[in-house]
Amino acid sequence: MLLRLAIIVALAALLTGCPGTTPIIQYKTVLLEPPDSLLQDCKTQEPAEEEQYVAADWPEKERLLMKTNSANMKNLDLCNVDKRNLRKWKVDQKAMIEAKEKK
Repeated sequence: MLLRLAIIVALAALLTGCPGTTPIIQYKTVLLEPPDSLLQDCKTQEPAEEEQYVAADWPEKERLLMKTNSANMKNLDLCNVDKRNLRKWKVDQKAMIEAKEKK
């Protein structure tokens, strides 16, 4: 019984650690950056080759121009979605930082 009590007291003394120690605080700078998927270049549709365009009749020229224009408008819409997501990411990052600073 006395041995058991001595072991408990010894363990308690070991677990308490040294009195008066202060914790070491280390700061780390973290780069906040958007996802790589939002940093990709926006796609563009190249126009028809000059020789193909010059050789085409008027309806075909119009079709070639419309094809290029339609593809570029679609690409512009997709690019604007990326920019909208970047703006959302920025707002989310600010909110996260403000919430952490309030704690």
